[in-house]
Amino acid sequence: MHRKDSRTVRPVAGCLVSRYPSRSLVSWLGLRSWIFRFWIFRFWLLLSLVAPARAADPESSDAARAAYASAAALQNREAWDLAAEEWQALQKDHPQDPLALKARYYLGICQLKSEQWPAAAKTLRDVVSSPADAATKALARWELGRGAFVAAQAAPSPAAYAAAAADLREFLDISPGQPQAADATHFLGEALWQAGKRDEALAAWTTFVKAHPDSQRMAEVLYALGVGQAETGKRAEAAITLERFATTFPKHALGDDVALWRADVALATDQPAVAEKVLEPVAAAAGPRAAEALDRLGNARWKQKNWAGAADAFARLARDHATSPLAARATVAAGRGFMEAGRPADARPLLEKAVAGAGAEAFDAAHRLALLELDAKQPARALDIATKALTAIAGRKDADPVLVPKLELDRADALWAIPERRAEAAAAYAAIADKRPDSSAAGPALSMAAVAFLDQQQPAQALARADAFLAKHATNSTPGNETALDVRAVRAEALIGLGKTAAAADAYRELVAAAERSPKRPSWQLREAAALAAERQWQRVADLLVPLIPVLSGDQQAEARFLAATALVELKRPADAATLLAVLEKSSPQWSRREEALLLAVRALRDGGDASAALAAGERLVAQFPAGQNADVSWFRVGQLRQEARRFDDALAAFGKSLAARPDGPRAGWALLASGWCHEGAGRLPEAVRAWTDLVEKHPQSPAVQPALLARADVRQRRGDHEAALADVERLLAEQRGAKPLDQAALGEARLLQGLCLAGTKKYAQAAAAFRRLLAEQPQFAAADRVLFELGVAETLDGKGAEAAATFATLVDRFPKSAYAAEAWLERGEAAWREKRWDEAAKAYQGAIAAAAAAPAGRRDLVVEQAWHKLGWTRLTQKDHAGAAQAFAAQVAAAPRGAFAVDAQALLGEALLQQGKPADAEQAFAVALSPEVSLSSAELRDGTFIRASEAAARQEKWPESLALAERFLAAAPQSPLAPQARYAAAWARQNLGRLDDALAGYRAIADGPRTELAARARLMEGEVLFERGAHKEAVKAFFKVAYGFGEKQAPPAFHPWQAQATFEAARCFEVLKKPEQARGLYAELVERYPDSEHVAAARKRLEALTPRGGS
Repeated sequence: MHRKDSRTVRPVAGCLVSRYPSRSLVSWLGLRSWIFRFWIFRFWLLLSLVAPARAADPESSDAARAAYASAAALQNREAWDLAAEEWQALQKDHPQDPLALKARYYLGICQLKSEQWPAAAKTLRDVVSSPADAATKALARWELGRGAFVAAQAAPSPAAYAAAAADLREFLDISPGQPQAADATHFLGEALWQAGKRDEALAAWTTFVKAHPDSQRMAEVLYALGVGQAETGKRAEAAITLERFATTFPKHALGDDVALWRADVALATDQPAVAEKVLEPVAAAAGPRAAEALDRLGNARWKQKNWAGAADAFARLARDHATSPLAARATVAAGRGFMEAGRPADARPLLEKAVAGAGAEAFDAAHRLALLELDAKQPARALDIATKALTAIAGRKDADPVLVPKLELDRADALWAIPERRAEAAAAYAAIADKRPDSSAAGPALSMAAVAFLDQQQPAQALARADAFLAKHATNSTPGNETALDVRAVRAEALIGLGKTAAAADAYRELVAAAERSPKRPSWQLREAAALAAERQWQRVADLLVPLIPVLSGDQQAEARFLAATALVELKRPADAATLLAVLEKSSPQWSRREEALLLAVRALRDGGDASAALAAGERLVAQFPAGQNADVSWFRVGQLRQEARRFDDALAAFGKSLAARPDGPRAGWALLASGWCHEGAGRLPEAVRAWTDLVEKHPQSPAVQPALLARADVRQRRGDHEAALADVERLLAEQRGAKPLDQAALGEARLLQGLCLAGTKKYAQAAAAFRRLLAEQPQFAAADRVLFELGVAETLDGKGAEAAATFATLVDRFPKSAYAAEAWLERGEAAWREKRWDEAAKAYQGAIAAAAAAPAGRRDLVVEQAWHKLGWTRLTQKDHAGAAQAFAAQVAAAPRGAFAVDAQALLGEALLQQGKPADAEQAFAVALSPEVSLSSAELRDGTFIRASEAAARQEKWPESLALAERFLAAAPQSPLAPQARYAAAWARQNLGRLDDALAGYRAIADGPRTELAARARLMEGEVLFERGAHKEAVKAFFKVAYGFGEKQAPPAFHPWQAQATFEAARCFEVLKKPEQARGLYAELVERYPDSEHVAAARKRLEALTPRGGS
């Protein structure tokens, strides 16, 4: 993984220009630091061009002039350390010579260039205090001030900047009118600002603006001044200064940043329209400040209630600047904006993306997304979102605590919207109200707790919550306060639930009087009638409801008809009641109180003398209501029908009623048999066995015993109780030979179960014999395909591989669409795999996949997953990486949560990486290495970490590559692959510019076992040293690679690294001005490693280094 980059010998040039950093919302120090580094680089560059004058002083000695000339030549060629030594020697050898004073100044310059600031500072202060001429002293003071400023930047502290400010001020005060005055004034302002003396800094920059109007630095100073004024609260002055910048320098590199500051000032002074106008050009461009401009543009539009416009700005930020620190918050804001604009379809994907993020914004996004899903009638999604967010927010100090009760309320609302989870909703609402009584969620939670407890038939709790809400949150409970009215209705309903129906009727009557304009008033009148009915005030019920029925609709209208009919029956008016009930039955066939309505219809029709209609109603009634003279027969028939409709629990209830009606009747045994089948259908196998055991023991003479024994044997076998199941089968087969013969179908099932039980007890040969007997006795047995499959499995387990292969082949040939064909194909593939017949194995796995559609639902997914997985492995073994990737991708698509899904992601990543698709591979590796899942083995996990790190490195995603390597080393430091991870970490650190860390990492590997990786690491040690300019040390490292691993005797795998090391060592010698050594190494590379990729370059260098006419 050698990075092939060009290198040139570069002189140290002081501070280098950094990349333009992203601007923080609250700090501009990074940008200002860049400005100053740029200008300091300019001064270093100018300084490097300052060449010492010729030694022309007539009073100087010849020796001093010669020493001066030598030192000047070295300095002019940027040999700073050698020049410094010569300047020191001149001062030491010729202390009284006039040139010694100049030598001291130039010594300071060389020390500066060599980054020896403390020594340079001492030297320059000596110059200032020496009898040197005024110009030299002025330059020395300037270098002292500038150098102190550079030193403060290197090790920032208020004290260091204060010291730099003092030196700069001394230069300006003692040496006025110097060419560097403008720069010194600007640096003085910056030093004062960083020293915490902000007003003085602003004064310095203001002085600059007035004193140096034509300076090339005016733009930077106006920027610093305007931003400083903004940060110190001088917004009016800042607006003027920044507008001057924008007007004077419309195309300056800092123009976008100035626009952001202008917008900030406008927003702070409540001028969002002004901010929007300033921001739109920046946001529309592709500059480095576009993301921040979009963020502010969104805020400006939000303040103007332009929801769609704000959402558009935030969405553009999130989409076009996904790596920006603002992207996560912008994603949430865009979602909120689209929600406010009534565009949920646009909001949802944004909020979903934000929820998946790792920042604190995810929790606000989760709250918004949960609300959106609730509005969309998707409570399960809302519940999942809120629950995950609440789990994640626990312990997060960066999360807004206000969001916790909101998310809790979202979760409770989602639970409430799922009918079967309303009990949980009641507890959740109550918990919010109890634990967070002062939160904004307390009122809604308390009101909904009352509703939920009432729904869960806990009227006492509902009444208490309703009273608490009305006392604390309904101070304005006027007729227009719908929430308070609803809670009053809950309170009245809770009184009914507690049996206090008179009080409930009064409560509803008062509520109806207070709700004259509420659309719910008819509903509450209906509930008043229910309370009156409980008090048996029938005439009042009839008087209230008969005129109310046309006003109502749906279930409420059905309820009104039912209550009115009840009152009419009690008032001896059965014909009128029957008329109402007939309309009710026809208009509301799914009404929840249909049983009671039918029961009342039977009574009304009987009372009215219509016997045939009453019988018809009774027949309809018996299907749902446990009554009647023939209850055992009726309920048995109902049970059969429900069982056939797979309504197993309802059927069990019906069979239970039949047994309760006549425990010893002729249908008791059959009811128990059917009860067992219902339990089996519902997956409750122990209960099924108990039902059949009751039948066998309590009703031994029932003809239902034989099918019960067969059913019990089947369930026991499936549960793994093979001995007990075999006993049931042997009893049946014994009866078959006696007075109770089995029919052919039952006999076949018994033989099949016999084989399965024998296989379950590991008697594979006997099991195979049982299966063969069944096939011989009944060749057309209905489940012959299964018998063949089980026979093949038994033969496989008995070590009869060839016989098993033939059996499976017979199965797939005879029953290609069988539910067992897929597994037969899979078994054939496994046999071929074990014998390394790859093409045959692949064909079999493909056959399994093709036949899987016919497999049982419970096995289909597993067979498909296993087949795709093994097909992928087969393709990997065949080095068909595209085929492997296709197979593993298909596996994950077919079984995303399967037992092999995580392994498949890892292997998919490997296949993609082998195809040169590191970005796709990275996604697969990320899934496989997610903390929520685990790979099947440590070896696969370790290899996946290594390859995932490499995938990131191939894309030059160095932070991600480093994070993966470090994560692996933290988890498995002793892994055999740990050295590779350390190498990957060092490589990433090198590319991140962390050369010291990279160097340490390479050396740790290189000093370890003498492996190929050690050679590569030693080579990279040399590369880093080369990059740092330590060419002599780099040569040593390269030589250790070229000659320290057995030289010519090294294994072939080492040769590419030895060749590269030889080439790099030769380059180092060129940099060190040692052409002979370089030429020798290039020649050695060409001779020793003729197949190396570096041979062509080595030949060119040999040609360039060989003197003309030489050899």
